[in-house]
Amino acid sequence: MIKGFFAGCEPTVATPQGEVVFKGQIVASIAPLYITPNAQSMQISQLVFGEHYREFSSDIELTDGWHLVQSLRDDYTGYVYSPETVEVQFIGNAKVSKLSTALYSAPSMKSKLMRILPFGAELNIERVSVSDPLSHHEFFYVHYLEAWVYKDHVQFNDQYFEDPIELARQFIGQTYLWGGRSGWGCDCSALVQLCYELAGCRLPRDANLQQKYLPAFEPESILRDQISANDLLYWPGHVAIASSSSDLIHATRVGMHVVEEPIDTVCQRIFDETRADLSIIHRPILAASSQAVSRH
Repeated sequence: MIKGFFAGCEPTVATPQGEVVFKGQIVASIAPLYITPNAQSMQISQLVFGEHYREFSSDIELTDGWHLVQSLRDDYTGYVYSPETVEVQFIGNAKVSKLSTALYSAPSMKSKLMRILPFGAELNIERVSVSDPLSHHEFFYVHYLEAWVYKDHVQFNDQYFEDPIELARQFIGQTYLWGGRSGWGCDCSALVQLCYELAGCRLPRDANLQQKYLPAFEPESILRDQISANDLLYWPGHVAIASSSSDLIHATRVGMHVVEEPIDTVCQRIFDETRADLSIIHRPILAASSQAVSRH
């Protein structure tokens, strides 16, 4: 069995028992990850452009085009359909840090639009930017796609945002999407995973896995009256980001969007619906401030 980043911690992300038969990369903007090899089945997550995966042999018969894969980014496992996948083409050194970004044929916003990519998409880009003499915007060259991306829409993997809330606020008003994991729609745990990853804190895909992944958090227990910005609040099956001592940001099925609202309001609503209280509060370990970046 191949061990991934989260293997060895409780609970582990299940790795398929078959043999690795292929190593690939996503070249579609988004590739749905399904619970069964059927496009009518439930989407359990998504892989985004540039993401690497392993394909495993399956103990069930797969129809043409379906593959059992495991993401190398968060070890999540499911089925993808082959038109969205190819052999590994590049190693990413940066990620899209806005809900969407456009890629252009030249370092100019007036040049031909090549494609649009979502938050979290992986790119391999030149570190030296080129300035558009008309707009004075700075662009990075994107290898493999032979395109250009606006400098402030990407973040290098060796740099970190100081404040995940700055990232999460971009998502306010965005669609809640079960299994979504990008700037084009996400669920509660993906919102947390995406924003904290760019702040140097890697978390598993699902809320129940996140809250038990102790290496990501400060060891001290956090009480309700000690909540501060960037703490993570967990209920059974749900997670939210504390944006202050009194408010939170979360992707919620109530209204089917990402919203900022009072912590007390959410606690009362969840209790009224499920009789469940706020079960645990974690304080994530973020990247050192000397490595962090902040963009407005």
